[in-house]
Amino acid sequence: MKDRQLAVVFETSHADTIGNACRIELVSYLGSAYRLVVYTNVPDFLRERMGPHRLVPLPDRASGRIPVLSDIMRWRTLASIVNRGDHEGVFMFHDTAPIALWLKKPCLQYVHQFGARSNQRGGVGRRLSRSIAERLVIAGLKRSRLNCVVSQPIVDLLRRRNVDHLVLVPHGVRIEDFQTPCLAGVPERLRELKKAG
Repeated sequence: MKDRQLAVVFETSHADTIGNACRIELVSYLGSAYRLVVYTNVPDFLRERMGPHRLVPLPDRASGRIPVLSDIMRWRTLASIVNRGDHEGVFMFHDTAPIALWLKKPCLQYVHQFGARSNQRGGVGRRLSRSIAERLVIAGLKRSRLNCVVSQPIVDLLRRRNVDHLVLVPHGVRIEDFQTPCLAGVPERLRELKKAG
């Protein structure tokens, strides 16, 4: 299968996180079966962490963004860039799902979270923007040939929104990498600093 080429859209605003570690692991797994072309806004970050895949830098996000409208323009631009590639399909994560609305190639998406977060606040305008963006994500997921979802509650939520082509693929995290808390030693160090004044 290595003679087949797959595009991957890997866009993030917070590169160095555990969530992206999972994404990198998943993309590396796909790279064992396909030649990958990874379209990303963090090529330097990925070059250090992801094998010898071809990385295509994406343009930076424009400053002074107009909610939703700027996102739509960006998604269309990214779809245009990806559509120029010579690959059989496109693999993306749910946060770029609306790109599927303009893709000319079959799309596979990975959904590891969905819906409002408890820490998201804002006025009427912000809630309206989130609602429109969420509808665009749903529309993008509906255009996909397959949506791999990490939990049954998210599968159920997406089914209620009439998203088809769902398959449950539990989160693949090597638990041995996370045996000790990431913040091990921090409380003791804070106590020492507080005593020192």
